[in-house]
Amino acid sequence: MMRTSHKLISATQWHHTIFAALGLGLAMSLSSLPAFAGGFLLAPTRLIFEGGGRAKELTIMNQSSETQTYRVRLEDRRLSETGEYEVILDASEPFVASPMLRLSSRQIIILPKESATLRVLLRRPTSLATGEYRSHLIVTELPIIAPPTIDPDPNAPLTATITSVLGISIPVIVRSGETSARVSIAKVVRVPVPDRPDLLNIDVRLESVGNRSAFVDLRILSTRQRRGDAIFLSKAVSIYSPVNARNLTLSLTAQQTARLKEGSAVLQYQEVNQDGVPIGPNAEVAL
Repeated sequence: MMRTSHKLISATQWHHTIFAALGLGLAMSLSSLPAFAGGFLLAPTRLIFEGGGRAKELTIMNQSSETQTYRVRLEDRRLSETGEYEVILDASEPFVASPMLRLSSRQIIILPKESATLRVLLRRPTSLATGEYRSHLIVTELPIIAPPTIDPDPNAPLTATITSVLGISIPVIVRSGETSARVSIAKVVRVPVPDRPDLLNIDVRLESVGNRSAFVDLRILSTRQRRGDAIFLSKAVSIYSPVNARNLTLSLTAQQTARLKEGSAVLQYQEVNQDGVPIGPNAEVAL
C-alpha cells in the first residue's frame, strides 16, 4: 500500500525564509536566486509580463543524481492578508491570468545535473482592461516509484510506503495599461516569545494603495549603526493585488534579539522590482 504526501513551496515564501535566516544585506538580484524543493530548482522566481512581451522562459534544474520527470500546470490563486494561498474556483473571478497563458510543455524529463527551459506564452486580448492579472505556475517533481515486492508468506503483515511529492509555485503576472502601487507600514509591534525571554517577534502590517502587486524589502536597522549590517533582512515580501495588505511575523534569532535590545531601531522598507532593484524611496518607522 502506498500513500502520497504533497508539499508545495512558494518562491516568495522561500525568499523570505532564506534572507531572514541570514539576517544580512546581500547584493543579489532576485532573478539570480532560484527557488528550490528537494532536488530541483527554478529560476526566475516570478514571471511578469509588461509592455509588449509575449513570452517568458523558466529554467528547471535537476540537481539530483537520477533522471526526473516534472509536471507543469497553471492554477489561479489568491493570497490572503496572512500569506496563505487559496485556489480560485469561480470562473467569473476577474483579473486571473490563466485564460491568456499557454505552456510550451506540460511534462518535462530532465537528466541528472541537467536543466531544461519551459516557455510561458501570453495571448493578450485586444480589449484587456487596465490592471494586473495573476496566476501561479506550479512545477511538481513526480516521485520515482519502485515496483512492489511480493512477500511469499501469506501471513506477512501489510506495509505502507509514504512518498513525498515536491512542488514549487511561482506567480505569473500580466500587467495591462497604467498600473501603480504605494506601500506603507500600518503597524509594527514587538512581541515577546512566551517562555523565551531571549527571543522577540516583530508583527508587521503592510498596506498598498494602487492596482498592481508590490514587492518590498524589509530591514531592521540600529539607529546607532545605520551603515552597518542590518539586524534583520527579508527580501521581496509580496503584497498581491487586489487584497493590497499583508500581515506577517518576523521571527528574530537570539543574536538578532540581543542586537535589537541594545538600543533604538527602525524598520526600513523599500519597494523593489522583479529583479530586486529598488524602484521607490526608502521609508522607515520606529521600532
